Amino acid sequence: MKNIAEPAPTECSACGACFAVCPVHAVSWNSSGVFLRAQVDDTRCIGCGKCQSVCHRFSQPPAESIYSHRQVFAGASKNEQVLARSTSGGAAYELARTALRNGYFVIGSVYDAAEQRAKHVIAQNEEELQALCGSKYIPSDLSEIWTKISPEQKYLVVGTPCQIAGMRAAAKQRHTEEQFVFVDFFCHGNSSVLVWNEYLDYLKKQLGGTPETVQFRCKERGWHSFLLKASSGKAVYYGEGAHDPFYALFLSEASIDKDCFACRFRFDQIAADIRVGDFWGEKYQQNNKGVSVILAQTECGAQWLEKLQQEGSMQLQPCDFEELRRLKEGNDHGRKPIPPFYDEAMRRLQENGLESAAQYAADCQRKNRIRSRIGGILRRLKIRR
Repeated sequence: MKNIAEPAPTECSACGACFAVCPVHAVSWNSSGVFLRAQVDDTRCIGCGKCQSVCHRFSQPPAESIYSHRQVFAGASKNEQVLARSTSGGAAYELARTALRNGYFVIGSVYDAAEQRAKHVIAQNEEELQALCGSKYIPSDLSEIWTKISPEQKYLVVGTPCQIAGMRAAAKQRHTEEQFVFVDFFCHGNSSVLVWNEYLDYLKKQLGGTPETVQFRCKERGWHSFLLKASSGKAVYYGEGAHDPFYALFLSEASIDKDCFACRFRFDQIAADIRVGDFWGEKYQQNNKGVSVILAQTECGAQWLEKLQQEGSMQLQPCDFEELRRLKEGNDHGRKPIPPFYDEAMRRLQENGLESAAQYAADCQRKNRIRSRIGGILRRLKIRR
């Protein structure tokens, strides 16, 4: 039958677009493997091919070159509480708040402690918006959203680049594209669901119980620190950088789906109206509260940035796209090489468990950094001669 179960050049990235267009609800999630994947019930599937038509593995979802952008800004929320809760400068939150004030609802990811997973929900007011604040570095389930979208309502949607590409493709097929403003972010990659499931067991041991709250990027030690904070209500756990098994794998990119390394949405193509992210680099090295980069890709995106400026809720500074390009693109249009230790880390994860894989990845990453520093010193010495 013609569906997403057929062979394709890349693996499913769990964007959820197939859920939106399947007329017989034949698609479900398979979360039992290393990565979250969509699967098809052949007893229900009618072979219409609609799922393939919106899947980036079989088709080319609507997207533009990021080089055709409209505007670039650096920004930070003027609200200290918003800035403290946000991953970077609070751009996504302030855009969402502006959307609510303009009669839109907001679709974004929350961490559901009861279900111990991330999922997309609809926020209809600022109180509900609080739960959407901050990044969730695990796959977020978009499948339930499509049954809750009202044809009479407009929405601002925040998701990963592939989620937004899939959602725009699905909306286009359903002739509802004008109903949405799409916001994505500079993406690190699709993280392993197996890593998260094993990490939950690790957290339970550390906390002496199930985590009731998880903050994936806590700023208690500053914006430049990758600090995960989890609480059971009775105990609190802090996991930072390579010292934490989840972050050791995530930051070394050993827990990222292989297809993400060559993803066309990583830098050079974009299906969103607006893209946000951390404004890393020397310019804000001394800033410990957080700064966002905000890129308006479409005319719609530029109009929403104008609304944001009119709201006056953020300190916004226009930037040169070339500055952003140097920061985010790297040498290969945002694509990255797969770490040489990737396959062995994955093998250890599946055979020996989370902590073994994390320790191995952290050790390899540390050795790579030392080699890189030595190489840099040698290159500088040659130049001086």
